[in-house]
Amino acid sequence: MKNSEKITIGQNLKKIRKELGLKQYEITGGEITRNLISIIENDKTPLYETNARIISENMNSIMEKRGSDVYIEPEDILNPERYEAKKRADRYIKFLKTKLDEKKFEIEAKELQGIELFLNHWNLNDKKVEIYELLGDIYYYSHDFDKEFIYLTKALECTFMLPNRRNDYKVLSKLISNCINTEKYKEALRLGNFGLSSQKNMPEKVKGTFHYNNALAYKNLEKFDNSIEELNIAKKYIEDINSKLFVKILVLEGICYSNKKEYD
Repeated sequence: MKNSEKITIGQNLKKIRKELGLKQYEITGGEITRNLISIIENDKTPLYETNARIISENMNSIMEKRGSDVYIEPEDILNPERYEAKKRADRYIKFLKTKLDEKKFEIEAKELQGIELFLNHWNLNDKKVEIYELLGDIYYYSHDFDKEFIYLTKALECTFMLPNRRNDYKVLSKLISNCINTEKYKEALRLGNFGLSSQKNMPEKVKGTFHYNNALAYKNLEKFDNSIEELNIAKKYIEDINSKLFVKILVLEGICYSNKKEYD
């Protein structure tokens, strides 16, 4: 933290740009000049919020095209301490990923409290999404579905602050599975329909999975006609008829017709 207090806003901009592997001209977006970026980075002129927003939006646009989920906010540039806090968040993310990789699905109360206090202090929505999702995964594998639901819900809430973030449907998909596992079928349907109507970047196969999960929820609610309707939609999104998902669709379809006593 002491180092971050000594760094200037211009130096911070240069640091972020270089860590992302970007050139000065790339972050202008044609709205400001490369020369302005240069004199800001050399602390010869102040960086105002309007230009910080332009720069951050251009950075995010480039990183999105590169397939990265890195998200830079204007405040990350204007507040060096905040950017350093994101680095600390990355260390928490690495810690949780290591736990998952090593199949150590227990987390001490002291460790969890430290993470929670940090996240409550810093409004880092992009990092919160990742950390809360990882915590949800840990509790899933430790079969604590109540805590899994809590942390996945927190992750989903944070995604609402990041409308351009990619792959948010993954959090939704995990939350839907949790609802089905814990017999919250109406909530699973609400989340499933929300995802299908709001996730613009959802791949075709994932749409099929969402409709399959809707069908599963309807089946458990004994609404077999609704379930069959969802399954018919799901089939349209599955190209590989030998895939596990397509087989699951056919099995569930058979179960629904059996419950309707339509044995043929």
